[in-house]
Amino acid sequence: MSAVLAELGRQLAGRWAALLLLPGALYVSALTAAVVLGQRHALDPRPLTDWLDSVAGAPASGRAGTVLIAAAGFTAASAAAGLVASAAARLVERVWWASGRERLLRPFAERRAERWRRAEEKVAAARSAFFAVGGAEGRRRTRCGPRSPGATRSARCRRPARRGSGTGCTRSTRASTPRTTSI
Repeated sequence: MSAVLAELGRQLAGRWAALLLLPGALYVSALTAAVVLGQRHALDPRPLTDWLDSVAGAPASGRAGTVLIAAAGFTAASAAAGLVASAAARLVERVWWASGRERLLRPFAERRAERWRRAEEKVAAARSAFFAVGGAEGRRRTRCGPRSPGATRSARCRRPARRGSGTGCTRSTRASTPRTTSI
């Protein structure tokens, strides 16, 4: 039984390190570099290396207890940052995929649905305005001739409507030049 518990503990430690500690260490390292460098020297690595040299040259840096406390602090800060990032990710995911049934998320879902409705109305208005003036049809050469805004199908096409085709006009928007292939 102790072998099973030991293996379970090893697997949990590995998952904990992969899910919390590594992303948290990245956040803590980036935050430390940002604080040390500041905005003025954001892309200059010299101040960061100078700071690391000063930390390594400090009198307390040679003691095992100080190094152990610093490592434990870094690990704890990394785990905390990983937990915060994980919780924030869950919150964002929950708000993003909100169905609108939950009481707290209903206003967000309604607002999102309203934005989609307005966007779809704008697209529909732009499409109808585009096609009301002839759209791209007037510029393309088709078998039935160019389309004028008020022209009916019988004015554009000389041949009768095909059975079951819907519009009756068979338009070809491709160029009529033959395709050649080179070997």
